[in-house]
Amino acid sequence: MLQFRVLGPMEVCCDGQVVPTGGGRSKAVLAALLLHANKTVSRPRLIELVWADAPDSVDSNLRSYLAKLRKKLHIPGEDASRLVADPHGFRVVVDEGELDLAEFDALASRGEQALAAEDPATAADCFTRALALWRGPALGGVLVEPNLAAAVAHVEERREHIELRNFEARLALGQHGELIGELRGLISARPLREKPVALLMLALYRSGRQKEALELYRQTRARFRDELGCDPGKNLTELHRRILSADAGLDAPRPAVAVAAAPARVVPSQLPADVPAFTGRQPELAALRQLSRGCLDAEAAGSVVVCALDGMPGIGKTTLAVHAARLLAPDFPDGQLFLDLHGFSGAGERVEPGDALDRMLRALGLAVEDIPAEVEDRAALYRSLLSDRRLLIVLDNAADEAQLRPLLPGGSRCLVIVTSRRRMSALDEVTPIPLDVMSADEATALFLDAAATTGLDDTAAGIVAEVVETCGRLPLAVRIAAARLRSRPNWTLADLRDRLARDGELLSKLEFGQRSVRVAFEMSYRELDERHAHLFRLLGLAPGSDLSVGAVCALLGEAAAHEVETRLEDLVDAHLLRSRRPGRYAFHDLLRAYAVNLTESTDPAELRAEAVERIVDYHVHTAHRATLRLDPLRRVTPLPPLHDAVKPAEFVDSRAARDWFDEELATLKAVLRLTETRRLDESTYQLVWAMETYLSRRGLWADWERFQRQAIAAAERLGDLPRQAYAHRVLGRPLTQLSRYPEACAEFSKAVALFKQLDDPVGQADSHRGLAWAYSRTGDRQRGLENVMESLVLYRKAGNQRRVAHALNGVGWQHALAGEYPQTLDYCGQAIEIFAELTKQHGHHDAHAEAETWDSLGYAHHHLGNHTEAITCYRTALDLLEDVEDRYFTTEVLTNLGDVYLSEDDRDAARRVWSQALTTLDELGHPYADKVRSRLATLDE
Repeated sequence: MLQFRVLGPMEVCCDGQVVPTGGGRSKAVLAALLLHANKTVSRPRLIELVWADAPDSVDSNLRSYLAKLRKKLHIPGEDASRLVADPHGFRVVVDEGELDLAEFDALASRGEQALAAEDPATAADCFTRALALWRGPALGGVLVEPNLAAAVAHVEERREHIELRNFEARLALGQHGELIGELRGLISARPLREKPVALLMLALYRSGRQKEALELYRQTRARFRDELGCDPGKNLTELHRRILSADAGLDAPRPAVAVAAAPARVVPSQLPADVPAFTGRQPELAALRQLSRGCLDAEAAGSVVVCALDGMPGIGKTTLAVHAARLLAPDFPDGQLFLDLHGFSGAGERVEPGDALDRMLRALGLAVEDIPAEVEDRAALYRSLLSDRRLLIVLDNAADEAQLRPLLPGGSRCLVIVTSRRRMSALDEVTPIPLDVMSADEATALFLDAAATTGLDDTAAGIVAEVVETCGRLPLAVRIAAARLRSRPNWTLADLRDRLARDGELLSKLEFGQRSVRVAFEMSYRELDERHAHLFRLLGLAPGSDLSVGAVCALLGEAAAHEVETRLEDLVDAHLLRSRRPGRYAFHDLLRAYAVNLTESTDPAELRAEAVERIVDYHVHTAHRATLRLDPLRRVTPLPPLHDAVKPAEFVDSRAARDWFDEELATLKAVLRLTETRRLDESTYQLVWAMETYLSRRGLWADWERFQRQAIAAAERLGDLPRQAYAHRVLGRPLTQLSRYPEACAEFSKAVALFKQLDDPVGQADSHRGLAWAYSRTGDRQRGLENVMESLVLYRKAGNQRRVAHALNGVGWQHALAGEYPQTLDYCGQAIEIFAELTKQHGHHDAHAEAETWDSLGYAHHHLGNHTEAITCYRTALDLLEDVEDRYFTTEVLTNLGDVYLSEDDRDAARRVWSQALTTLDELGHPYADKVRSRLATLDE
């Protein structure tokens, strides 16, 4: 299902997933079209709405934005894009129920019709549902220029009008007591609007508070005279006169249903005030609305409807619960109960079930002397009182199932909303609604609303995006950052960003007044026993965004993986860790900062250092095992011994090894940052060595270059000349792939000199072969051939037949580049014969080198016009690569194979193999994908 949302942060969602629509002007173009959905907007009008001062390039800019949006709005399964161009302009096609603004207008219109027909109940329902569609200021996060701002202001005015009409409908239903607090909040924001003042005066009067109603008029009149130089209008003045005279026409309407005989039921209304402008959480609100409707369906089954909002500290559980409860309150005419159970405020403050029942029974009208002493008796009486009532009950900040269970009604006419930092998994009747951090758009809209900031240009919008990311998109942190900005009129957005980013403790900057991210975290942490607390603290030392169970075992120095995983899952249940999928665990960034602070202030330095060394060793040793699965013929470099509790992962085949590198790449990068910072030079060198094969086969040249420079620095600090020589040689490879040939030749030449100094002929030969490759890429084929021939001589002197075969392929390739294809067939054929003999002797292939040689042979046959032989060579190379897991080189071979098919005019076959290559390159995020995409495009010309 497609959804367009403009009543709050602008979003386009397809089947619950946000469709990226770009930022800045692109977003403004879409916003302007959605405000005129299904209507054509001319090009001049669109430019007028999006640009206050259009640049000379505005036409080309607009074409670019529209082209990108047209692609984004071509939804899978639909024949055409939702963005349509016609001779008169552009329009976005929106079906019924897809645009929240259209739904808002429809509900508002039905509400107006119901109010005109003297049906306030239907009107209030329609108005409430219409207002619930709003997630914040309209088009939050969109760059709004003055002309577009006028259209947005019209939508906001419509919202304010419907808010007032909803108050009128609810007053007609006799809800005057509930409206007083809401109207006071509205007036405090806009004290010079007469309509809210009139509604509040009437609500006060109907609540028996005539004196307060008259005092409100006096204050309003004084404000009008001071600020506007006039008295309020005649409607407000007339209402004041009627209240003074106690006009019977102002009395509340009598209810249509007779009131039950005495003793009258008390209708509690305990919900706290809603936040002024609630933002986001639309899927969760929809789930709560569905559960509310389910209360009616569940009556036959007799089961209570309970939902639990759970999430990490500061995620906004209470805010959502209160907002949802206020929206749903009209569905529960017998009242609303709210109770903070203080489940994470410390043992002394926790509300025990007996005390909680006492408070709720008194809220339902029972006298103290009528409340039983025993908890079981109180619970039974509570269930009896609620058996035929429709109540909405919010139980905030619950500690666990034991605290919660006695407070649940027995019947199904009530809806219970629970908030907790723990998952209530032991209660079968609970529907969990877990809360995650906000989306970037939601967090931005929340910040802008809380900071009272509007009209951002692209630069300012970028700074806000940085601020909310620094806050981890955690609502509490975002609100605190916004409050700090709002309280410092002389600060700019850049000042706030710089203060948050400045070196020092971030959590200390996320405190304002009584709000504190650190205090919120402390409430959860102190609920942990020492084993869980110790685990939580040490996890702050771990490198990377997420960890495996094996890595955590190494960190702790414990070998029992099952026991460690159980503790990790306990922390997930407490929302102090995340687990996106089984066996992987991660912190929210702010919780990580809190854990780091704790371990540095709690755990001895020696213990922390040992934990870091263990987890580094785990990754180094596991990476070695993985690289030897990828390339079993690599010369093994010795590793230091392992701690007994460190159990590196094992791999059944090369695919499992590649998958491990794919999954752990971000963590391995973090490990290298850690070893570099702590000068763990042996570990740095060993880990970079272990990553070489993977980085080469994934085509991650820039990463490889950076890591290799770290390895050189580590080898230099170790004073290890052989490692320096090796590392310089290897650095030449990514530099060659990055087309930085002078630098590559310099590195290979350094390696030649160092290996010569070490009297290592194989190392010299390897380096000459690298020089040959780099020179050939520059077009200097003569020096390329000279260096590869030198490597061949050195390999033969050393008696290294495998390397001789490598060099023969290199010589053959140099001849191929020179157009000397028969010589290529000769040298590469010799290489294939040696590989075959080595396979016979040792029982396994040098699969990668053989594949490279068959690729060279395929290239030569293709250019000699031997297409059948070329195809056979390339297919042989692909068969060998299946066991190697070199996805990048596989795409090169596929591309070459496609060239042969195209030479035979077999366009379908060329398209098939090029598409296969492109799919892999896109998955790898590799720039070579554009070259293959261009080849495919030629097939359609």
